[in-house]
Amino acid sequence: MDELIDIVNKKDEVISKNLKTVAHSDILIHRTVHWVVVNKDNQIFLVKRSLNREKGAWLFDASIWWHVLSWETYMEAIIREGEEELGIKNWKYIFVCKYFSDHPRMKHICSVFIINFLWNIKLDPREFDSWEWIDYRDIISFPSECFTPDYLITLDSIRNFFNS
Repeated sequence: MDELIDIVNKKDEVISKNLKTVAHSDILIHRTVHWVVVNKDNQIFLVKRSLNREKGAWLFDASIWWHVLSWETYMEAIIREGEEELGIKNWKYIFVCKYFSDHPRMKHICSVFIINFLWNIKLDPREFDSWEWIDYRDIISFPSECFTPDYLITLDSIRNFFNS
């Protein structure tokens, strides 16, 4: 489904609105959110993108990620998607950081949240090849080529959470 999203500058100021497909094809800066889902054993829910994905096929990526729609804030986006996609309400989260991702094929401002999650997660098998709970120390030992470029930034940003 194509959605209307805000096009922003590097300071995260809205400069226009456009469809998500246009933002991707024209490589326009837009907003996204990453959830790093952590269970009671401090393991991260790690997903491997499907071979059918246009970008980042068969690479590990953020537990869950979404685009922020033009009418919502970062927080409203994670609340909406948490309810729509996973059917959860009233969960606890920690805001980690916001960064500008500048890749040749995609540019966006990403807000990263750690979510304490105790429910079963059901993901679309068309989008993901596999998923599992993995200890953070094991994940950071994987070669960087295994991850999407953004997830490398996200992993670095959550380091303090796991080292404290």
